[in-house]
This record gives sequence, structure tokens and C-alpha cells, in this order.
Amino acid sequence: MNRAVRSGVFVCTLLVATCAVPGQLFADFPSPGGIFGEKNIVVLQSNDPEPVYAERLETIQVSGDANQQVSYAKLVASAKEIAKKAKANIIKINAMKASSKANICDHITATLYKAENPRMYETEFTWSADRRLTWDDFRGPVQPYTVDNIAAATFCAIGFETNTVTQNNPMLKVNVFNTFYTRKSWIRESEKNPNILAHEQGHFDLCELYTRKLRERMANVNVDVASLRTTLKGIYAALQKEYQERQQQYEDDTNHGLIYKEQDRWEAMIAQELAQTDKWKDS
Repeated sequence: MNRAVRSGVFVCTLLVATCAVPGQLFADFPSPGGIFGEKNIVVLQSNDPEPVYAERLETIQVSGDANQQVSYAKLVASAKEIAKKAKANIIKINAMKASSKANICDHITATLYKAENPRMYETEFTWSADRRLTWDDFRGPVQPYTVDNIAAATFCAIGFETNTVTQNNPMLKVNVFNTFYTRKSWIRESEKNPNILAHEQGHFDLCELYTRKLRERMANVNVDVASLRTTLKGIYAALQKEYQERQQQYEDDTNHGLIYKEQDRWEAMIAQELAQTDKWKDS
């Protein structure tokens, strides 16, 4: 599944859906911090609805260096800095444009908003150590024909985008990202309890772990115009296989979170592996 907002010569996204079955309670998670931190600014894409109950502040344009390639992710990071200074907590992307084929995107226009509860408008977000999943992140409908013993489902994805590599522009830039989809992820109302949420958090944590692994593998890849697509697809396919197998192993070992001793073991193991790959977290 490809994200509509992403553009560039090569974009891939792996979508994984995971399920949980009902179980016993764990301890509650702490709630997220203040609403004006960069990690708590909601970014809406051009095809997302306007935040109708939010206060509209201003429209901005964010541009990169005309002499250097810039990524969409870096432009959004710059927009977040502007939003923080303006006390905005929602950024609605209006348009993204590139002045040349060598750039993924070299400027964006966006409108800044301030809302009492910005996350009510959120359709997707990336993993952050500062943000744990809550049941408010699971807004999708229970899928038809889902068996009754499935309590929840997490939809998350790993993807990457590149610039355009040419003979005159041989420097490859790869942006690896992950996404949690709020409108696809769902929970049965009767099953909202902390143990299931902990299990679903584990799935998203694994998504982040393998996002970091993909960043590491693509960090110093040598490609040219002819080998770009084949090389990156090969790296991605190998990572995809490992990721899917690891997610399934997590389900099998914990029995979808019902074997509490195994759930604890997996949570500790994932936390340790995230610490070991801290170098490759998204800056």
C-alpha cells in the first residue's frame, strides 16, 4: 500500500495488520505530555478533511535550499518548528511542489491551526518514544467477517522514498519512515483493556525496530541509474520477509498477548533491541 502523499522516483510501503485476542489486565500506561511539543503536532495531508473546530492561525510556505535536494520529511520538520513558535498544534499540508525532477519536494504550503484536542483529527502518525498508543488511536470499524475472538487490529507500515538519481545527480537520498493508520486500526468496545493495548504497542514497536534496520541497510548503498530500483527492492524484500516473520513469531509466542510471561519477555526484548538501534532512530 503506497501513501498518496509520497512522491519521488521510488516509493515502497509494507502494510502489516496484526490482531489480538481478549485477555487479562496489565498496568495502565502514562498519558502523553504537553500538546505543543514537536512530537505532539498533528500533520494532516492535503486529502485529509479540514479541522473544522480548530482555530485557523496562518498559512506558511516552507522551502529548502535551492541548490540542495530536500526531502518532504525535512520540510515537515521545519514546518513543525514554525508551528511550535506560533503555538499551533495542527499542520494541514495544502500543496507540495518540486522545481526540478531531482527533488522529491522542495517546498510546501501549509495552514497552521490550534485545537483543544488535535489528535481527534489525526489519520496517521509515525512512531515516537514519547508517544504510547491509546485506544483513541484505534478509530476504524471492526472489519466484516472478523471472528469473534479477535479483539483488536493494528495497521502499521514501513516505507521509504528516494530522490531521482541521474548521471548529473548521482547522490542517493533515502527517507525511511513508518506509519500507524488510525482509520484502519480497530478495537471492539468491550475489549478495551491495558493488556491488549500493551500487545498492540508491541506490534508498533516492532514496526519501529525494523524501520531502523532498513535505515541502516540503506545508509551507504552504492547505486547508479541502472541499479537503483533493483538494489533497493532487493534490500526491502529481504527486510520485509524478516519483519513479517518476526511479527508472526511475536503472535505465536505470546498467543496474541494471552501468555503473559511471554508477553513480558517480548516487551523486554523489543525494548533492548530498540536501545541497541538508537543510532538509527529518526532524527
